[in-house]
Amino acid sequence: MDIKPTFGSTYNSAKLQHKEPVSEAVKPAKDEQPPEKRRQSFQRSHYNALKIGVFALGGEEQIDAWAAKGLDIRQETILSAYEIFNEATRLDMNNPDSNGITFNRHQIVINRQEVPAWFFEEYREALGNIRVSAIQEDFINARVYYINKSKMVKPHFLQSSLYNQSR
Repeated sequence: MDIKPTFGSTYNSAKLQHKEPVSEAVKPAKDEQPPEKRRQSFQRSHYNALKIGVFALGGEEQIDAWAAKGLDIRQETILSAYEIFNEATRLDMNNPDSNGITFNRHQIVINRQEVPAWFFEEYREALGNIRVSAIQEDFINARVYYINKSKMVKPHFLQSSLYNQSR
C-alpha cells in the first residue's frame, strides 16, 4: 500500500526550469530595489534552495525514481534538505579534519513526510550497503548527515629523506 502525502506541493523538475539570467552588474541594496526586483531575487533564492535540496536528496534522477514508484517528494521536504545541507556545510567548512559530507537522504525524507513501506525497505538495503562503519552507525541512529574525517597524510615534502635526516 502506497502512502502519499495529502497536503503540500510536490517536487516537479519542470518547475525548476530557471530561464532568467542573473545580471553581473552591481545591484542596489535590497531596500533600494523596487518590489518587482525584490520578488525576482526571492524567486532566484527559492529556485537555488530547491536545486540544492534536490542535490542533497540524491539529485533529480533519485527524486524521479521515487516518483516512479509512487512517492512524490514535497517541496517542504526539499527545503528541509536544503537547510540540512547548509548546516552540514557550515560544520564541514569549520572543521579542519573534515573530508566532505555524506547525506542520509532516506532519513531526511522520513523526517518530513509520510512514506510507503517499500521506502523503508529501500532504506534498510541502503544502510546495509554502507561500508564505513561510523557512517552506518550514525545513519542507523537517524542522523541526517555525516562529516567524513580525513586521513592524516603527511605532505610529500615531510616524507622526504631530508625531513627524516633533520630529526
